[in-house]
Amino acid sequence: MVKIGREFQKETKYDRKSMKPHSPDFAKKPPVFNQFTDVESFKLPAPKKRAGPSLWTAMGTRRSRRNYAPQPMKREELSQIMWAASGITAEAQGFYLRTAPSAGGLYPIETYVVVNKVHGMGPGVYHYFPPDHALELLRAGDYSRAVAHAALDQKMAINASIVLIWTAVVERSRWKYSQRAYRYIYLDAGHIGQ
Repeated sequence: MVKIGREFQKETKYDRKSMKPHSPDFAKKPPVFNQFTDVESFKLPAPKKRAGPSLWTAMGTRRSRRNYAPQPMKREELSQIMWAASGITAEAQGFYLRTAPSAGGLYPIETYVVVNKVHGMGPGVYHYFPPDHALELLRAGDYSRAVAHAALDQKMAINASIVLIWTAVVERSRWKYSQRAYRYIYLDAGHIGQ
């Protein structure tokens, strides 16, 4: 029986000697951001870009936790998390540079947040729109149980103040990298998650 993982690795491997010439068609380049129309948008407080522990301290003390405080998260904390995951740090020559690297600067990963309990925000499913550092409300309501079910019935998704969900717009990467795009998307997701 062929293992799909091995086949994926084999079929997306590059061999420079056998690669066909490829130039992306800039007329067909997919949009850099998803933006939803006719939805309510919530501007987040400005993130603190110079505060907090040093990188080395943060790495040395990082731990996964599954027990969460019962009180709602502050909007300022949510703002920091959203910016740290996908925020824009600069614009250079028409490219938006972000807090996490991305193959070719294409940023195929879209960040969504399921809000369970955040001060001043109703529960629901939101999309993060980096250019405005804002959340777009896609669906209002309590989705904690649905998200927990999608996460193999892990109760931590019910108890968390927020749950981050990442999706990929595959065409953003495939436009340039063809089938190898999938490898890069997995790497990009890992960078953002970290």
